[in-house]
Amino acid sequence: MGRSFSHVLVAASLVWGVTAPVRAAEPATPAAPAEAATTASEERPAEVPTAPTEVPAHEHEEVQQAYARAEQALEAGQLDQALAELAYVLAAAPEWASAYRLRARAYGNLAVAHAPNAAFLRAEAQDLAYVVELEPTVEDRPALERRITALYTQAGEAAQRESRRRRLRAPAMALTALSIAGIAAGSLLLGITPSDKPTAFGHRDNDIGGVVALSTGVALGITAAILGGLARRQARRDAAVTRYYEVAAHRRVEWAAGPTSLSLRF
Repeated sequence: MGRSFSHVLVAASLVWGVTAPVRAAEPATPAAPAEAATTASEERPAEVPTAPTEVPAHEHEEVQQAYARAEQALEAGQLDQALAELAYVLAAAPEWASAYRLRARAYGNLAVAHAPNAAFLRAEAQDLAYVVELEPTVEDRPALERRITALYTQAGEAAQRESRRRRLRAPAMALTALSIAGIAAGSLLLGITPSDKPTAFGHRDNDIGGVVALSTGVALGITAAILGGLARRQARRDAAVTRYYEVAAHRRVEWAAGPTSLSLRF
């Protein structure tokens, strides 16, 4: 019996030595709180961050007020004020086609007031070209395209007339000098009492020369006044263009040969 009991102990020790390492190598059971956290996260939807919506620049209150003031100034004929307000509007909202359309009206009024004036005609055409560029599906696009083409044609003709008038200053000054000389010579001849006898018609030789010189001087003076007046008017037009361009800064839009060819130049 003692031998059989020893055999039982040996068998029990062998079984314990085999099963103990296997239990130590078994992985740990997942904890219950982790499963609960996973379930809670699946039930609650994730929050997606949204970007704040931006108000268009032309819808800001300050821009709208400036645009309204520009309309009022344009209706009142205060073109300086209108262009100053529109300069602010377009600086804040450079993609607002309505502001370009309104400024085109202002430049159109200036082109009429200072006609012929190629600069204001081109400025009106350029702003209308911006309207077409910014609003390709605008209803009056065909009419705008025809207007733009006509304005550039008129601007080319006006530029030629303006160029000729700018060159009138030198001839006007020369004719003025000749006129003064002719009037002075005629007056001198008519004022001299010669010692010879009058002619058969009752005139003296110096009288005829004096009348001719005086008449020539007066005619030259009138011509010089006309040419000088045209030159001075052109100088005032050029000064007006400079002044208004300082008030309203603008970007250029060139209209190509085709009515649908537009290119922006900054």
